[in-house]
Amino acid sequence: MFAMLTIAGALMLAPAPHAPAAVQDPAQLLPADTLLYNGTDSLRAGSEAGRKSAMHLIFNEPEVKAFLNKPLSVLDHVLGQAAKEQGFEAPPITMSDLVLGGEESPPVGRVFIAVTHFDMSALQKAFAEGTEPSPPDIGLVVGLEMLNEADLGQLRGLWDMIPAEQEVASYGGHEVFAKHAPDGSLTVRLTFLDRMAVASTSQRSLEAVIDRAGGKGASLADSTSYKQMVKASGGSHAGGSTTFLRPAAMMGLARSAIVMGLEQEGNADMIPVVESVLDGLGIEAFQAIGMTSYRDGDGLVHGLEVIERDAAVGGLLPEMMMSQKAVDMDAMRAMPGDSMAVTAASVPRLSTIYDFVMDIVESVEPKAAQEIRDSIGMVMSEDELRRTILDNVGGSMTSFALANQTIMGTPATVYRVEARDPAAFVEGLQRIAAFASEESGFPVSIKATADGDGQTYTLDLSKTPAAMMVPGMQPGFAVDGNALLMSMESLELVKQTLAGGAGTGRLGDHAGFTKFSEGLASRGEILALTYTDTRKMFESMYGQMAGAAQMFGGGMGDLPVDLALLPTQGAISKHLGDSFSGSYRNADGTLIFSRSQSQFEMGDFMPLLVMGAGLFFLGQSGELESAMASTVDPRERVLADLGKIKAGLTVCKFMEKAYPETLDAIVQPRDDFPNGYMGSLELPLDPWGHGYLYVLEDGKPKLWSAGPDGVDQLGAGDDILKVR
Repeated sequence: MFAMLTIAGALMLAPAPHAPAAVQDPAQLLPADTLLYNGTDSLRAGSEAGRKSAMHLIFNEPEVKAFLNKPLSVLDHVLGQAAKEQGFEAPPITMSDLVLGGEESPPVGRVFIAVTHFDMSALQKAFAEGTEPSPPDIGLVVGLEMLNEADLGQLRGLWDMIPAEQEVASYGGHEVFAKHAPDGSLTVRLTFLDRMAVASTSQRSLEAVIDRAGGKGASLADSTSYKQMVKASGGSHAGGSTTFLRPAAMMGLARSAIVMGLEQEGNADMIPVVESVLDGLGIEAFQAIGMTSYRDGDGLVHGLEVIERDAAVGGLLPEMMMSQKAVDMDAMRAMPGDSMAVTAASVPRLSTIYDFVMDIVESVEPKAAQEIRDSIGMVMSEDELRRTILDNVGGSMTSFALANQTIMGTPATVYRVEARDPAAFVEGLQRIAAFASEESGFPVSIKATADGDGQTYTLDLSKTPAAMMVPGMQPGFAVDGNALLMSMESLELVKQTLAGGAGTGRLGDHAGFTKFSEGLASRGEILALTYTDTRKMFESMYGQMAGAAQMFGGGMGDLPVDLALLPTQGAISKHLGDSFSGSYRNADGTLIFSRSQSQFEMGDFMPLLVMGAGLFFLGQSGELESAMASTVDPRERVLADLGKIKAGLTVCKFMEKAYPETLDAIVQPRDDFPNGYMGSLELPLDPWGHGYLYVLEDGKPKLWSAGPDGVDQLGAGDDILKVR
């Protein structure tokens, strides 16, 4: 199981989504109406580009490597044992290579995973005829191109080791191998296209891939939507990857499945309600979503997302998307230059979402809808709610975050949101606060303060549980013309913003931001724009997190990491920089584009996810402790054991006012310590199978192991002594 996790992680480690249309694009192997696709033209090229990435540099910092050494050693040991049990001298890839990057890039070319179709016709027919239901035909297909013949041989060997009877057929001049699950619920088919192994749960999908490999049939790469995405991304980028999906088609399938399920369960009366909800969302307006990304020569990731919308289909989601306003670039440039993050976007009027939700509740359970309205009426009338809150706030929104703004030294964010009538918002919020105080019994109030620069308001939560859970929280807001300035963390920062003195410098003076935003503006009207200083963001959190981990780590028992070796902040932050993203649309709104530039992409974090999944699996299966024992240096294990024993002796001394005469005393159950003072009813043995030694010298404990030779030399020779 763990070996499969690792292989899966290796396959998913495509360094960035890509924009192909070249001969090596895996999309050329898939039918034009493919529902879901993710692929890369070359895992090797992507891995080589990734050597300049920030994550690669961070992983290979000496401090970080020292911290990762223990878990990587444990997982490499497990992988090595699994490979030997399967008849291989070594695993195809080690965890150390996956995380740290081996000396050689993985010998893997094209990789893809796709769902070509989802056919429920057999199931629908069986349901209509009242016969035994047949499982749907799910067109899941995976391709993996090995650049070395030997590695391809290992793949063949792994397939042969699957304990199931094999059937061999042929199609399009290629052998097709099939293996069935014992209960007949699943069949997996495999074929080889030169050095590419292609596996699928559907005969139809496998044949479609073989056909297109032979030049038969239109491919996904030939489809208008796919080519549109490739063109927008500037063509193919070696080593990148691409994701493509068809939400409208997938929602149509989901709709059919839901309707069929409701009919089968005798709930046909709910079908109009469900269809009304789905129509209201408007997901079927989105014909295609494509995402590409690639890493440039400096290790930066350039991403693109293209959403293709059918303008004839309405609904909540497309309406929210089309209601976006252009970003006020002058306001964006005026943001503090020392911000950790800055965002400009549009937010919908809350009434849009409120009406959608209430319509759903009304159609499903009218009584519940009335109860909601009655509850609102206890605070204010629905008309007042709309006037003061729902229809009042929305439209253009900007925000910025500054570090070290609260009494706890944490960041604070200020939001600026348009309001048609700011005074009405204050009125509505005061009504809500008064009702909350009355109902909860905790005083909540809004205090107005007239400052030189205008009226500010403090949301006083000091006598509520929220103040205890989030110490130092100082929520407040202010009215600034036709806008509201709000912060949940710092009223003082709101006041500074109102006075025009928040932060230092201007974002408009940032060369990287200027270059990115001007490039975006040259393509269309900017609808959203963000800037993030990843280094400041990281530094604002890491110090507190690392301190807490080291403080409490000792009470967490055996861990596959040594928290004392946590890397310093500087070892990581020196590799971090800025990231940008923004969106725009074409003239008729049928295409929405989003572009980004950052140091990271999803694949960068895959090694950590695979490593974490492996450690979790070992922990759940009970194999982690034995794996750690097999890889930890014997001396390190001795010192760890002696540390546990010393902790037990300390508890004993505290409880009984004296150290015990023998170690047996700390593994005896007691009323307050049913598992003994050491948390175990058995004393550990050293790595050579001998018990640990203990005496009291001058009233203080002396602990040691007799070492590899098993001969007690009172802590001398090869004995390993616990230093007091």
